[in-house]
Amino acid sequence: MATSGSSHGPSTDQPPPSLPNSGSAAGVCIMSNAWKDEQDPSLISFISAFLGSNSFRLNFVSISPDLIFNCGGVSIAFVFVTKWDDCCNVGSIFNRVKRLKAQFARLYVVATLSTKEQDDSFMRSYFQYEMEFGKPAFVLVTDPEMGFEKIVKISTSRGMCKQQKVASKVKVERKRAVQDTDTFIRVLTSIPNINKHDANSLYLAIGSIEAAAKTSKEDILANTDLSSDKADSLSRDSLKVQKVSILFSKLLEFVEMGSSVEQNILVTGGAGFIGTHTVVQLLKEGFKVSIIDNLDNSVIEAVDRVRELVGPDLSNKLEFNLGDLRNKGDIEKLFSKQRFDAVIHFAGLKAVGESVGNPRRYFDNNLVGTINLYEAMAKYHCKMMVFSSSATVYGQPEKIPCVEDFELKAMNPYGRTKLFLEEIARDIHAAEPEWRIVLLRYFNPVGAHESGRIGEDPKGIPNNLMPYIQQVAVGRLPELNVYGHDYPTEDGSAVRDYIHVMDLADGHIAALRKLFADPKIGCTAYNLGTGRGTSVLEMVAAFEKASGKKIPIKLCPRRAGDATAVYASTERAEKELGWKAKYGVDEMCRDQWNWANNNPWGYQKKL
Repeated sequence: MATSGSSHGPSTDQPPPSLPNSGSAAGVCIMSNAWKDEQDPSLISFISAFLGSNSFRLNFVSISPDLIFNCGGVSIAFVFVTKWDDCCNVGSIFNRVKRLKAQFARLYVVATLSTKEQDDSFMRSYFQYEMEFGKPAFVLVTDPEMGFEKIVKISTSRGMCKQQKVASKVKVERKRAVQDTDTFIRVLTSIPNINKHDANSLYLAIGSIEAAAKTSKEDILANTDLSSDKADSLSRDSLKVQKVSILFSKLLEFVEMGSSVEQNILVTGGAGFIGTHTVVQLLKEGFKVSIIDNLDNSVIEAVDRVRELVGPDLSNKLEFNLGDLRNKGDIEKLFSKQRFDAVIHFAGLKAVGESVGNPRRYFDNNLVGTINLYEAMAKYHCKMMVFSSSATVYGQPEKIPCVEDFELKAMNPYGRTKLFLEEIARDIHAAEPEWRIVLLRYFNPVGAHESGRIGEDPKGIPNNLMPYIQQVAVGRLPELNVYGHDYPTEDGSAVRDYIHVMDLADGHIAALRKLFADPKIGCTAYNLGTGRGTSVLEMVAAFEKASGKKIPIKLCPRRAGDATAVYASTERAEKELGWKAKYGVDEMCRDQWNWANNNPWGYQKKL
């Protein structure tokens, strides 16, 4: 297969001045002449036939993307990479994509990666050329024809040709007849000694699976050219024919639904700080989402604002359930009414200082709730989880940055609950290898959604640095308590790896896709951080710069259980998840202040 994705010359770098529009009855696919000429003719024939069967007309013109779908004035552009060559064409592919993403709001890059080596090469190049996550969207397939089948579904699902009648009644009936024939032949040839010729003869004589399952040996011999031995086989296996028929019918029903089958994700603690930001990204990536949250440290207003941010179409794919994971009845009610493809598990208490003062509350909430969740997942055959762990499992690391295979030694009750739950996850996978569990050890989440509509809003006195700073900045608290000013660091304050919550949300999407794509993932831990350490006082200075506010501070003794310096090695996440943090401290503080300034009292109005 010829390589796609290379530049076709400067004259084709601009989109065409106008794209043909065939109205609401059909769509147009515009294909680049240059790209067409590079491809195997059989592939172009396949494309033409496939598009025709989906009511798209194919035109050949000089354009920069390989394909543009246009219907009703809406356009979606595609670039195809049908042969990945690590040595030769990577630079030209990514440079071309960078140019095109500025011209097309809806740009997809469909890359055929048929080997693990090509997949690894793609991931390396993705970060080498500093691609922005989701812009454009990369669609990874294992063969070119699969890619072309996906693009029609993408075009339709993104709002194109909603009025288009894909097939007339006659066409639907013809398609159903072809499927019935195909099912009949597949079922019959699964029986020993029966080949396609035999199955065709039976179909012409009998016409349906149901009839074949009831037909006697005498009828088969009288109406077909099958031998006596083959007629015996069919008579003996009539029950098998019926059972296999049902299986094939279900299979065809699933294939017919294709990519329109949305993956349904349960998000525990989805009304919280990290949960809401992740839910926004999940919905934008095409997932259905069900939240379960007891609103112990969150409010329903946060979920309402998520709906506002994603718009009415996507908010219809979001469901909220009030419930507590410690109550088995709440979980049973949820799992019994719908099927989940995976779980992202945020629910739990998370304040280090509070956990030292009230460890029993943390053991009850974090451990009991998670064990109940695992039981329900096992009962209902949902064995994929992204677990919200923490960098606190590293305790006081002997060296930095923290690597995932470091010795784990949490120094406080909160950290120990996360460590216990990691061990439980590893034990579950060891006993039942079909489980796939990703443990995300994230460092210090800060910032907020760029809209300023959702952010961190703890109930009571904040336990974490940035919400405390913002409450001082808006006048809710008089000063910031800085715990520890005698650490062996440059300014005496503790050093942490602060990560923007939107980077963290994208990390959960990357982990989820890894779960679905890699059956050998097992139970694997990944750090989510920036890989850079920033002191408490440096964060205060950055927030003062972003807000223009002076933050009064009070230097206090160290808190029990706090480590001196902790920051991440992110190499494993970059290599295996294809994820890398893109926001710096300035952007974190900018978005944190935007949230605080627009919502000085969080989600609640001042009383």
